[in-house]
Amino acid sequence: MEAYGYLGNFDFYGILEKAYTEKEAVEINNTLVASTKHRVFVLNENGVREVFAEEIKEGDYLLVPRKIEIEPKELRIPDFEYEEVFTIENPEEVKEELRKHFSLKNSKKCKELLGIGARHLRRILNQGYPTTKEVIRRMRKLVRCLKVKQVQTLKHQRLKKVRKLTENLAQFFGYFYGDGSRDFYNNTIRIKEERLEVAKAYSKLFKEIFGLRMKVEKLNSKNCYQLRKANSYVAKVLKYLLENMERIFECDEKIIKAFLRGLFDAEGSVGNVVSISQANKKFLIFVKLLLLRLGIHSTINKLGDKYYRLRVNKHDSVKIGFTASDKQAKLKSTRRRERKIPIKRELIKEVVKLVGGKVRFTHPEAYISYKELKELCEEYEEIRKIFGSLLDFYFEKVFSKKRIKKPMRLVDIETACKNFIANGYLVHNSTYRVYLRRGKAGTRIARMVDAPNLPEAEAIFKITEEGIKDP
Repeated sequence: MEAYGYLGNFDFYGILEKAYTEKEAVEINNTLVASTKHRVFVLNENGVREVFAEEIKEGDYLLVPRKIEIEPKELRIPDFEYEEVFTIENPEEVKEELRKHFSLKNSKKCKELLGIGARHLRRILNQGYPTTKEVIRRMRKLVRCLKVKQVQTLKHQRLKKVRKLTENLAQFFGYFYGDGSRDFYNNTIRIKEERLEVAKAYSKLFKEIFGLRMKVEKLNSKNCYQLRKANSYVAKVLKYLLENMERIFECDEKIIKAFLRGLFDAEGSVGNVVSISQANKKFLIFVKLLLLRLGIHSTINKLGDKYYRLRVNKHDSVKIGFTASDKQAKLKSTRRRERKIPIKRELIKEVVKLVGGKVRFTHPEAYISYKELKELCEEYEEIRKIFGSLLDFYFEKVFSKKRIKKPMRLVDIETACKNFIANGYLVHNSTYRVYLRRGKAGTRIARMVDAPNLPEAEAIFKITEEGIKDP
């Protein structure tokens, strides 16, 4: 997926420069991996600050955009061929025409002209066996009066072709990704499901998408159900979506919502929070970014040595929904909780007082809510200038930070703007940055603090009438 830079209002700009380096690194909240000297934006007791990644402390807050908005793009599906079969409606006339070219018992000649053996041809002409489009195409070159009819068999059924990723297809693909078998053995799609209600719902959805019936069967040995369908065309479509899954990030919000609904139907569990657990951390980070497209914040925790859990607030998960009625009921019974900004109300109250205003809070020692701060920003222009930009962010508490033992290969990027979003967090551009300050005896000191592929360094010089000189 193409990487982009961040600019104040979350516009998107392409990468200008990319450099690979080996540096010491830290991992924060199981999601953000950065060099120790990369600058990250945090909110702490000193306000919003830009600090080195190695200086971030547990208890600081990382800045996460409330929502990532982009111009959506359609995900087009290639025009994959699927095998159609036909029967011949005038076999006697066809026999007469074919005998003019070869004996119907001459298997070698039959294979050469039609691509099938003589026995196969006799089945088609004498017993009404269906045959493929390729055989019919070859036969038309030899027979002028050929009449055919498209038919369906258990293996070859008429289906609906899909031209693009729709909401229904996105939901089915999300469900398949979560619980489906991706080996496609004999072009078979297999999905295991504990709930019969959900299995039937996705069998119905499959028919709406492709016009094919997906069998639901009980697996007694596993105490669950299995959805199963063998079809080469459907297998090609799902393989294509697996290979291009990252492009879902650029799709319309309705498509993203549908994909996540299918994924949560397959892998989501509902407790105090809604969560998905698996070993593929990279995929969970991708889901985190998809959720931000919908304005939903999530966190990733580690489970043991191999697994990770993505957690979403239950109230936010209502925007996605579940097919299973029991899970959906748990979501709807959730009490709404106001999101907070980690700044105490008493501080806001003092600033309001300084600008000539007045506000009362019942619990001044508690953090202010987004709703409260938004109302104050609308009432006082000075408050909007000071605190208004905070409304554009979620604030994720740093609960995990570890230093990577060995230097690792990292990518430093330069964008056309000062900052960008890395795995959902606001970080500083990886471009060259030099701080200048005065030194002793008329000298100047230039210190390199940010560089994609250079260590920190400084130079001392003097500015004279003849130009820049060493001191």
